[in-house]
Amino acid sequence: MLNPTFGDVQDAADRVTGVVRPLTVIAADRDLVPGAQAYLALEFLQHTGSFKARAAVNLVAALVHSRAVPSAGIVAATGRNADLGFAWAAQQFGVPATVFLAADAPEAKVARLRGYGAEVRVGGAGQADAQRAARTFMARTGAIDAYTHDDLLTSAGAGTILLELAAAVPDLDTVVVAVGVGGMFSGITAAADRLGIRVVGAEPDGSRALHAALAAGAVLEVDIDSVAADSLGALRICGAALA
Repeated sequence: MLNPTFGDVQDAADRVTGVVRPLTVIAADRDLVPGAQAYLALEFLQHTGSFKARAAVNLVAALVHSRAVPSAGIVAATGRNADLGFAWAAQQFGVPATVFLAADAPEAKVARLRGYGAEVRVGGAGQADAQRAARTFMARTGAIDAYTHDDLLTSAGAGTILLELAAAVPDLDTVVVAVGVGGMFSGITAAADRLGIRVVGAEPDGSRALHAALAAGAVLEVDIDSVAADSLGALRICGAALA
């Protein structure tokens, strides 16, 4: 995986502007960080409820602009928030999207994906079975795996949050970022490095893929414990996040 650069994030900003919702930033109560002014970036107000919409739009827009979208479109099979982002982004650009989910996927998630115009195929005892079905579908149709096709584009798309945050808070000196797999973390870091902003990565005690990778000096798989949402928790960090 290539590491996103500041230029990649700027290019992403050009693609996502006018498609995604602008970042909403509010001042936090003074007692949140005593002795300093803190702000909250409300990206949960984004389309699909997370930053994944930015990542997905940057990828799909780049594919459309380069005329690299196959007739079968894109495929998503993560079982996570990324599926919603890719389905929504595909709808914005008129690109077919097929999502594969395990049989125990929440009905609300299935309904929401279909509401975004995606074809949803449900089956298999777990998400690993759904991913195998997705790979078979891609081999047969030539559809693109949206999640793995270009990590640089998705990371840079998520990194656009930092550009908007820095514009809203001109004296911003530190940003705290939830890590997860690390795509957003690496995209935001690419922008923050150029702007002279410190980045602090945050992980739950029960999902410490970045901490483990830093300790080992390499990406490795970790156990996940006590993560309350089915769409959260990363078994491993991406290479760009470790870099």
